[in-house]
Amino acid sequence: MTNRIEIVRCAVAVAVTLALLFALCWLGALLSIGPATHMFVSLFTPAAPISMLALATGACSALLFGGLAGAIFALTFNFVGRFSTN
Repeated sequence: MTNRIEIVRCAVAVAVTLALLFALCWLGALLSIGPATHMFVSLFTPAAPISMLALATGACSALLFGGLAGAIFALTFNFVGRFSTN
């Protein structure tokens, strides 16, 4: 018997984690901590990195892409687990 990951739980967990990471990087960009924060914010929105529009659209994009990534991860994990020898 293999362990399975719940797809919805994994999707929600990764979505929230990525959105929180985005918010921290947006805050880092706002405080001019370093260029990496600006680059991470730019992955999710074309808006100016320190604008409220960037925070809103980027957080929504991070939630959506995080949910998609979490679901894909769980599906892949469960699929690969079928071939486990344990």
